[in-house]
Amino acid sequence: MIYYKQFDFSRLDFPTVKGAKRARYINAPLSFDIETSAHNEKAFMYIWQFGIDGEAVFGRTWEEFTDFLSLLKNALHVTPTHKAVIYVHNLAYEFAFMGGYLKFKEVFARSPHHPIYATTVDGFEFRCSYFLTGKSLEMVSRDTKTKKLVGDLDYNLLRHRNTALTEQESAYCENDVIILNEYIAKEIERNGDITKIPLTKTG
Repeated sequence: MIYYKQFDFSRLDFPTVKGAKRARYINAPLSFDIETSAHNEKAFMYIWQFGIDGEAVFGRTWEEFTDFLSLLKNALHVTPTHKAVIYVHNLAYEFAFMGGYLKFKEVFARSPHHPIYATTVDGFEFRCSYFLTGKSLEMVSRDTKTKKLVGDLDYNLLRHRNTALTEQESAYCENDVIILNEYIAKEIERNGDITKIPLTKTG
């Protein structure tokens, strides 16, 4: 994984496709995931990772994530009519944290607190890949080159943003977003483009 401030945003050059309501969409797989620890019945994020252009980039705080999105917005020219779709496996969990840091203008949910997608005022559209696949990430990885590293991250350990991660733990985090990118790349090819990927397994 590479720290987001060391990532070369200038290398990004993705095609776009026309979607609904005259909006255009970046036709490339993007993914997001977080890892959290719990203490005194409260959970907090200690690392986030983002899959983009064959890489996994990371940061350790929500402030760093919003900074990353700002850099990504400028690099990809993201606007409400020039959108970037970001897949999250089990978006409901991340969404519970993101609400305090991102401004959303549209949320579509099957049931309360279980969004299928959520769009920010800037034009980032977070979509739930669990609703798309109906499978755990481990099962999804059976159809991708990269495999889920089950058991390589001990969730009983208390970690925070300054906790150093081992190479094994970092690989666990990295693989989760790379798996999603590989899967979504296949879905883009199978469906024609990113706008034609259904929101749920049943379409």
